[in-house]
Amino acid sequence: MRIELSGLSRAQAQVLVVAVAGQQVDAHTAAILWARTEGNPFFLREMVGLLVSEQRLDEPAAAPVPVPVRDVVLRRVNRLPRDAVAVLSVAAIAGRHFCVDVVADAAAVDVEAALEAIDAAAAAGLVVENEQRLGWFSFTHALVAEALYTATGRLRGIRMHRRIAVAAARAWAGDDERAAEIARHWSLAAELDQATTEQAAGYAAAAARVADARLAPEDAAARWRQALDAAELAGNRVDCYPLLLALATSLYRAGHLQEGLPVFVHAMEQALDRDEPTRLITAALGAMGESNWYPVSYGVVDEGLVNVLDRALARLADPTQRALALSCLAAARYYDDSPLRRAPQSDEALTLARGLADDLCLAHVLRLRAMALRTPDYPMQCLAAATELLGLPGLPPRVVAGARLLRADSLVILGRVPEAATEVELAAPLVAQLRSAPLQTQLGWARASLLLLAGRWSQADARICATFDLHAPTRRFTALATRVAHRWEMAFLTGTGGDLIDDLRAAIDTTGVTALHSILAMALGVRRGDTVALMLSNRPEFFWVDVAAMHLGATTFGIYNTFAQEQLEYVLRDAGAAVAITEQAFAPTLQRARQACPLLTHLVSVDGGQGMLSLEEVDAAGDPGFALSSIWPVADQNDVVTLIYTSGTTGPPKGVQLTHAGVIGNARALHEAIPAYRAGFSAVSYLPLAHASARVMEHYYGLLLGGTLTCCPDLKDLGTALVETRPTWLFGPPRMWEKLQASVTAAVTVEADDQRRQAIEGAIETGLRLVRAQQTGEQPSAALLADYERADALVLSACGRVWGWAALRPERSEPPRFPPR
Repeated sequence: MRIELSGLSRAQAQVLVVAVAGQQVDAHTAAILWARTEGNPFFLREMVGLLVSEQRLDEPAAAPVPVPVRDVVLRRVNRLPRDAVAVLSVAAIAGRHFCVDVVADAAAVDVEAALEAIDAAAAAGLVVENEQRLGWFSFTHALVAEALYTATGRLRGIRMHRRIAVAAARAWAGDDERAAEIARHWSLAAELDQATTEQAAGYAAAAARVADARLAPEDAAARWRQALDAAELAGNRVDCYPLLLALATSLYRAGHLQEGLPVFVHAMEQALDRDEPTRLITAALGAMGESNWYPVSYGVVDEGLVNVLDRALARLADPTQRALALSCLAAARYYDDSPLRRAPQSDEALTLARGLADDLCLAHVLRLRAMALRTPDYPMQCLAAATELLGLPGLPPRVVAGARLLRADSLVILGRVPEAATEVELAAPLVAQLRSAPLQTQLGWARASLLLLAGRWSQADARICATFDLHAPTRRFTALATRVAHRWEMAFLTGTGGDLIDDLRAAIDTTGVTALHSILAMALGVRRGDTVALMLSNRPEFFWVDVAAMHLGATTFGIYNTFAQEQLEYVLRDAGAAVAITEQAFAPTLQRARQACPLLTHLVSVDGGQGMLSLEEVDAAGDPGFALSSIWPVADQNDVVTLIYTSGTTGPPKGVQLTHAGVIGNARALHEAIPAYRAGFSAVSYLPLAHASARVMEHYYGLLLGGTLTCCPDLKDLGTALVETRPTWLFGPPRMWEKLQASVTAAVTVEADDQRRQAIEGAIETGLRLVRAQQTGEQPSAALLADYERADALVLSACGRVWGWAALRPERSEPPRFPPR
């Protein structure tokens, strides 16, 4: 008596796989192993053991049949009669599921003999009959078929594939459902000889056409690839051009534009090399696609496509071909950010097309014109092109649907939303009929946008999610970027844009889509009353950001680069900063601070950095039509222009508020008191920009009085900066002058020439005597003045030129009066 034991369930199989592997195994891998073994515990153990030993647990579908499994299967098979083994070996090459008529024909036995062999295999538990399809049988386990297949030599197996292909073609002639199976066997035998190769290409192409007719572009692409592989084996005996076009077209229809475009370009190159302009233009039109999507990654210009079109134009004289090539080139350059370059090409193409009595050429030119000019710069031209296109007779449904969606885009840009909604709904039944993944996705995004504009938030969100699910399998990064852009639109309209900052950052890091930076910059939107932290070294970007924030009515404050983590977090919380501008050197510190500062949601780096928006991207996101006059009056004289925090050496840092009026008042006083501090002065800015004097004495006064600042990030480089810039003004706290005096003293001390050293020391002493007299209010004697003029002419001026002080002069304004010592 024999007891039939069923295999393990999927869940049980996963438990066993984990136990045998000794590690966690994902559900997908376990499911493949279960399918290959039908849950047979022995097969499962051996398969997992093999994969673990070869460190290929992530390749469950590609693993060979384990030797112990193969031996067990073959022992069971070899117990059968010899004729049954022969038939079963042919059946294994036919596939796990096989037709007895085809197997009998290929094995050169009659059907009755084949059935007797199969009955013997069924009695041994190796084969079962299919209850739904008469004459069909299946191996009980996939590994049984695989074990038998691998036991057949490679040449014998390939020859048997050809016999099965011939038998299948006879048995299933006219049966479209079996076209792919016939093609598969011909393809597996293709390397035998030229005749078989040509048959393989022909049958694969036939199967691809069947898939195309069923509107199954994924299947069609697989079959066209089979046909192309076989054709390349045949060499010049098979024309590869139509196969290239068909493969690329199927890839496009399946939504795989980035895979299809190189195939189209290959076909174009082939046609250009063979001087076949008609074929080249056909491939170029195919490359631009049947939908409104550009066949490239977002923001990328495909140089291969542009290059071959440029070279083709140099050879094309026929006006129809030139018009089409120019139209394709204009659309291919869509992402070059130069509509002024694309528009003339499109204009020239349209002029050529209008001079021809060729509606098909005009239709192509108009559609490509609408694609090339689909920007806010040319909404009227885009709308006119799509409208004229729809007026042409005999357009295929795919073109009509695409034209209506193009019209809808332009109408939305022009604010004619109800008309756009009408166009979208007119396109909907055509898109449903065509079952085109790209058009279905474009329709979904268009509907989502219209729902957002109508304020129907929940319906819009549902449409966004559904369209993303449709879009993601074909172009995941583009789908992710589009979903985030739509969610931002909804958040912006509902006033919740700040909630999407993290999602926007994640999408930027994942997709690399630069347009999302513009959205993030909008989400960062600094407004009047906001506080912006600046943690930067002494560099020009500090001043740019400070002025920009000032004109928006925001308040900035500098952070000492030497602040400890707790001091940094304290001032961020105290100031209520929501935005911080920094550089890579300090980015980790600020990123840690975000954990303790819930209001700090936005980090911008002036020199880039992972997970942060760069200053260049913020600048690029600006409105080209922005006018400073439209926003500068937002700041009031009593608004706080900056916060100055103390160093924190005597407790928590204290914040001092400086208003616009206060800064201007101090500047006027300084202007009156110090004649050298006038328009045209130059200075070196070297102090930390969190320092009150650096902000006020250099930056703000420089803005008001028209001075020039040179940034010196490191105090050690101050001497070099003085030599290179020769400033007219140098401000510093006492400690800086002490360091400067020490460096001068050191330089004089090491002077090797005793006479020169003594001359310099004497000149300095004369200068000091004059300064002391001025500080105490004494009138310098004529002799002292004469000594100083001589020392200045002979020594001090020369030193000033060497050390960069030549343009500096002591102030001649009325000095303060100090009592004599």
